[in-house]
Amino acid sequence: MNKKEILLLFNQYKIEERLAEFIENDDKTMVNYYGDIHFDNLNIKEIPIQFNYVFGSFYCHNNQLQNLKNSPLHVENTFDCSYNKLKSLRYGPKTVGDYICNNNVIESFFGISKKINGHFFCYENNLKNFNHFPEVVDGACLIFNQTDTHLLDRFNFHNDLLDIFDEVDFLFWKNISEEEKNIKIYKKIIQKINIKNDINHKKIKI
Repeated sequence: MNKKEILLLFNQYKIEERLAEFIENDDKTMVNYYGDIHFDNLNIKEIPIQFNYVFGSFYCHNNQLQNLKNSPLHVENTFDCSYNKLKSLRYGPKTVGDYICNNNVIESFFGISKKINGHFFCYENNLKNFNHFPEVVDGACLIFNQTDTHLLDRFNFHNDLLDIFDEVDFLFWKNISEEEKNIKIYKKIIQKINIKNDINHKKIKI
C-alpha cells in the first residue's frame, strides 16, 4: 500500500495525518503513529491499515474480525481485539503493552507476543492448553474458561512469572454475571497495584 492509498483510508476512518510518520520502503509505505488508533465498533471484517509502531493504543474490538492480519507490529500501550470472531492470535503485534483479546473463540496462544509489558486479558475463549503462552507477562493475566477449568493443572508454574512483579493470576469460574466478572477484574488489578506500591515503598524506606 502506498502513501496515497493510506491517506485515503486515513480520511475514511478519520485518522489524523499530522500524527503519522510515513517511511517509504521500496514499493511499500510503513506508518508510525503518535496517538491512538480507533477501528473499534465498525463491523469490519479486517484491519484496513497496517501500522509499524503505534505510540499509543490500538483498538479494533467489537467487530467481525476472523484474523489479526494487518495488526501493528508494535503497540506501546493497549492492543484491544476483544469481542470479535478470532480463532487465533497469529499476526498480532510483536511487542505490546496491555493485550486484550477476551470474548473471541481463540483456541490457542500460538502467535501471541513472547513478552506482554502490561496486563493480559484472555477470558471467554475456547483455549485447549497453555502451549505458546507468553514467556513474560508484567501485569495481571486473567483467563476465565467456562468449560475447561482443568486447564490450570497443565500450566507450568516453575518460572519467573510467579515473581511478584511478573505475577500471573489465573481465575476460573462458572455461571457468574458479566458485572461480577468486571468487579473481580477491577479488584484483582487494584490488589496487584497496591502490592507493588507497598513493596516499592518498603524498599525506599529500607
